[in-house]
Amino acid sequence: MFQRSCSKLLFNLPGTKDLDQAIEHIRNTTKCLCVPDECQKNVGTTISVVVVSTLKMREGETSPDKVLEAMKKFADEVRRRQRRGKCDDDILIAVSVDQKAIRTSYGSPVAEKISDGLDIQIIHNAGQPLALFVDFNGQKVRLIVQILDLFLKSHRVHVLEADFRKNEWAKGLVNMVLNYGKALKGEAVPGEERHNWYDEIPIWARITILAALGLLLSMIILALVIFCCRRNQGYTMGHRSDGSHE
Repeated sequence: MFQRSCSKLLFNLPGTKDLDQAIEHIRNTTKCLCVPDECQKNVGTTISVVVVSTLKMREGETSPDKVLEAMKKFADEVRRRQRRGKCDDDILIAVSVDQKAIRTSYGSPVAEKISDGLDIQIIHNAGQPLALFVDFNGQKVRLIVQILDLFLKSHRVHVLEADFRKNEWAKGLVNMVLNYGKALKGEAVPGEERHNWYDEIPIWARITILAALGLLLSMIILALVIFCCRRNQGYTMGHRSDGSHE
């Protein structure tokens, strides 16, 4: 799906010093997620970042879906090879700058702390605003998350641009690393509280439910109008009957 030999690493990314400091901060301030015997003193979760200019794709496999699928496999493979975790408890963030794609890889101990929804929120927070493509009824639609935030949980994120704008990838990555640290320490991630139970409902289902409720409300109003009209008509007919009797 992707050709590793054609993937160029970017070592001169602006802001890497801040990124290194953020990674070291998380490593020193989070708790070890392994069993006590596997933990090192005062060493928490290790986060790695791999940045490539582009992930070389095979011909005919360059769609947004294929790019993210390849990025996920790339992230998983790199994390598995470097084995920086003590018990599969590390995090790796893989970025393709030219393809504006980002995927994360982490083991089961981290997955217990970070859900898929929270992972999306952390990526969301890294970009202000975050432009993305979503798959809506088979069509790729460009959206701005800050305006249409509800689409985050009901559509798969495909290709993103973040704060993470040109030459600001390190800034977005620092944001991601710090938010992963908050999640690992059980602290609230900015924006996390905005998601409620209904965020899990697909957008088409929400539209269907709203349409059904609207139709039901219209039927109730129509029934009340008919009932009131018939009732008024009954009163009027009764009044006329009394008048003719007199």
